Amino acid sequence: MLKIHNGVDPQLTAALRELVQSCIAEDKTIPKIYWNIIKEEREIANDLFFYRDDRLIGYLTGFLFAQREIEISACIHPDYRQKGIFKALYNMVKSRILPFTPVSYFLFPCPRGNDITKQCITSWGAKHFRTEYYMGYSPKLRKKTPEQYEITLRRATLDDVDLLARIDNVSFSTKFETMQKRFQEIIPAKNRKAWLAYVDDRCVGKIHTRFDDDRILIHEFCIMQEARRKGYGAQVLQQTVDILSNAGQKVGLDVEADNENAVHLYLANGFEIVQAYDYHRLDN
Repeated sequence: MLKIHNGVDPQLTAALRELVQSCIAEDKTIPKIYWNIIKEEREIANDLFFYRDDRLIGYLTGFLFAQREIEISACIHPDYRQKGIFKALYNMVKSRILPFTPVSYFLFPCPRGNDITKQCITSWGAKHFRTEYYMGYSPKLRKKTPEQYEITLRRATLDDVDLLARIDNVSFSTKFETMQKRFQEIIPAKNRKAWLAYVDDRCVGKIHTRFDDDRILIHEFCIMQEARRKGYGAQVLQQTVDILSNAGQKVGLDVEADNENAVHLYLANGFEIVQAYDYHRLDN
């Protein structure tokens, strides 16, 4: 039996957690589930829950994180794999999204070590696109270094939307207008925070955090081009982690594996690789 929801309530979350734990126990890898995002309603209802005898055995949804790109998040119970459930749910999500949104390709984050998922999506024609690491912070791994600079982290407000969008535009080659709209939406959100980093009243970068399940995720962290290679990045990261961990929060982040400078920065400041995800792309 298939049920379609727009947003996942606590009862559905509990059932999904049980399904995810079954997969972790079998595969020894961690499915990519955006726990906090799936709680929210989206423009298109596409949280698909598949049941057998009132037991949740399959889940799949799609996220429009980038223009013309849909990321698929899925989890199928180990006892019910290779029975066509994954493909049926994927095709259902496609049928719900494509009439309303132009899509060039779909992305599948395949947990490294989960060969059955990789074999399935490559049999459909998906090709390796990129690799990302989920990294978790451990105080035991961090080497305390003296602060070289007096860096001030100031909580961003709606008055800072243009500045945030300009930094994002320069650092990540995003569209200024697109980021303006996005920051206007996320800055007031209760589960998100953004900080601007200042040295001598000069903004040198920004860092964002998002509450996700039982952890805080750092994202969209960047130091302005002209302020790089001075040690600002490590200090901003350490100060942010201190704020979060002192509040009793687990801290993690996602980073592209080929961003060697960023990976090195995180490894040098108390983070470790918890799970690698090999993203595969399937053109529409």
